[in-house]
Amino acid sequence: MTVAYSPPVEPRFGAEAVRVCLDAALQQEQQNGRWNGILKQEGLDEHADAHSYEIDLVKNGKKWSPIQKSRARLRGKGHSSNFRLHVGYLERGDFDMPLDGIPFTVVLTIRDNEGVAPVYNDARQSLISLTQAELQDITIAQQLRVRP
Repeated sequence: MTVAYSPPVEPRFGAEAVRVCLDAALQQEQQNGRWNGILKQEGLDEHADAHSYEIDLVKNGKKWSPIQKSRARLRGKGHSSNFRLHVGYLERGDFDMPLDGIPFTVVLTIRDNEGVAPVYNDARQSLISLTQAELQDITIAQQLRVRP
């Protein structure tokens, strides 16, 4: 999953110019009715203590960065087929969240590693029928140039 957003920027704050950090999580419903995040940020030590983990987040551009990537292999993981996308935010002091929100895009890649099951089509149909999500396929336009 890749999340890209357009945060408000205030240059007078220097290194802390980005005033809002979005945090997106793909979550799976648990047997107790709670939701657990199932994706892990790439390149982080998830076993580090809280302070080291926070430093790692900032150092590796996972926090306060307008583009964030995470991933997971989900084969047989969990007891539920109910998933949700949760998007939250963290704002720096002396800043009010814009009334119209923060524009963002989530690119979620879903595939069967063996290429057999119609995982993408099943997930797409479920999202369309259950949510108001706006789904668009990414198409790549290739332009060939003939060199003399």
